[in-house]
Amino acid sequence: FSRCIAAIWQQCQSSARVAAAGGLFAASVNFINFGKLYATIHRYTGQSVVVTALLSLAYALLCQLKIAAFFFLHRFLLRVNEFTLINALALSAATALCDAALPELFPWSWGNALAAQPFLRQWASVGTVYLLSFIAAFGGITLAAVFFAAAPLRLRLQAVQYHAAALLLALLIGFALYLWPAAPGRTVSALAVQTNIGAAPEARRSDSDFAADAINRLFNQSLEGLILHGRANLILWGEASMPFHSSDGDAESRDIYSPTFDAVPEYLHRISGAAILYQDLHRQKNRLHARLLVRPAPAIDLSAYLKRRLVPWGEYLPFEGALPAMRAWFPEAGRLSPGNTGNEISARFAGMPAFRADRQRLKDDLTLMSAPEKIRAAYPLPQNSGQIIVKPLLCYEALFPSDSRVEAAELIVNLASDAWFGDGIEGEQHAAAVALRAVENGVPMLRAAMSGVSFMVDARGEDLTPRSGQGRPAILHADIPLTTRKTVFARFGMAAFYALMAAALWPYALERAISRR
Repeated sequence: FSRCIAAIWQQCQSSARVAAAGGLFAASVNFINFGKLYATIHRYTGQSVVVTALLSLAYALLCQLKIAAFFFLHRFLLRVNEFTLINALALSAATALCDAALPELFPWSWGNALAAQPFLRQWASVGTVYLLSFIAAFGGITLAAVFFAAAPLRLRLQAVQYHAAALLLALLIGFALYLWPAAPGRTVSALAVQTNIGAAPEARRSDSDFAADAINRLFNQSLEGLILHGRANLILWGEASMPFHSSDGDAESRDIYSPTFDAVPEYLHRISGAAILYQDLHRQKNRLHARLLVRPAPAIDLSAYLKRRLVPWGEYLPFEGALPAMRAWFPEAGRLSPGNTGNEISARFAGMPAFRADRQRLKDDLTLMSAPEKIRAAYPLPQNSGQIIVKPLLCYEALFPSDSRVEAAELIVNLASDAWFGDGIEGEQHAAAVALRAVENGVPMLRAAMSGVSFMVDARGEDLTPRSGQGRPAILHADIPLTTRKTVFARFGMAAFYALMAAALWPYALERAISRR
């Protein structure tokens, strides 16, 4: 990576050539990392291969603007030609700053490459995933200096001895952060249901068989999880597990209301005492929202969250008002509106005895699943004995550290769907990227993805139970220790990252200033 950049730097003498090189490199990186996205775009838009290729190129450029920006930054501002320690720090800081500052359609930070390393990823608790980008870039520059410089190997190794010492120090500090004590807390039992009903194209909006299959899977797998594990304080359903519908029968949402979607979570709560966290659609002031909802609703505290960050060309169509003809190009694009407030929600649960299945009772209760009012009459509301504050994130939102910062929450909950990716590697990449939010905030995180990958991790990002696969049904269960760690990011937010990048750039700026005298 570093060698390719260095070669292009040496050849480019004009802004146009720098821009062209940056665009070509951005498209190449996007194709290597997210090759199957092009097949996803083809399925999603229904366009021809040629149009899909053009859309994919535009998507790649919009996703990797940071690469072109980095090329410009180096060529016209930094002008680094040798990988000395000071230059390496400056280049790494420039890489991380471009990673953090440039907008992306599908954020993929270079720091995610270190997400699987248990010690290095602890640096995210200081400066988020973007600080991992800095470490990854510094490591790449060090390797480039060893393997691609023209000097003899002995001199090359001598030239990077301080680089290697800095990387070793980073690893040791990461180990210390890994061992940093966590404040003890209580334990809650959680169940994540992955139904894998597949993508929900617009043609299935009025498909009653598809809707029946979706709610049946949620009901059956939730019951199976309760029967297998006996008890759960929280039951999580992935995003779009019951697409196109609302579980709220108010006047505005009446046309998308499903009585069965209302009845099933109500029934599960009343027989098990668990709080059910799920996503549905909700109309508010004539706008359609994706909502993360908790059943039962607390009497006073907020129990619902409206998704704030929507996927462009996926959940809404940018510029549709000015260019309505775009709808023909993107027939599957949703019509959602973003929420305008972020909040942490409260989930209440009852400390009921372990669930025991009564087959005859369950069989009789099936007739109630389309009549929520009968369930409320037949089963009393459990006496809630526990409550947990949750940071809600719907799918794509969990890729943004600034959107995921907790205040009082004891747990991060991410409901997601990667069904449009099929069984490709993108689902694994998405899961690995969002798990860093637990490390950054120092609290456990639960992810229920309708099509995978679902996981449950502690405050260090360590799995509490094996992760699910992509593109298959699954049930995850674990006892979640609500231990929390005080992190720099939770205290100062992105300010800590920018302060560290300024410190990394300062020696280079000072050296340049002295050399000009």
